Amino acid sequence: MDADGLEILARLRATGVACASVCMDRESYDAYAQFGTTLGADGSPIPRRKPKEGLCLTDEEAALYRALCTGALPNPRVEQERIPIAQAIARL
Repeated sequence: MDADGLEILARLRATGVACASVCMDRESYDAYAQFGTTLGADGSPIPRRKPKEGLCLTDEEAALYRALCTGALPNPRVEQERIPIAQAIARL
């Protein structure tokens, strides 16, 4: 879960697709923060950035998005692939 992923979710919703996120919330971030990183796929640091306004996110998703963008959280990305599938299924 990262700012880019939340922006993708928001763009999908903006097209009219009614969808809910799974494990893209602060509770999941906190539970799996040990799988977080400060580096992008190319090994460079993930930069802080100004959060976009008016995204199609829930209040909880928007709060996480802002925290990920601004550096309010120690890791700007948590690898969702590391969340146990049983936990994700339980959230469905």
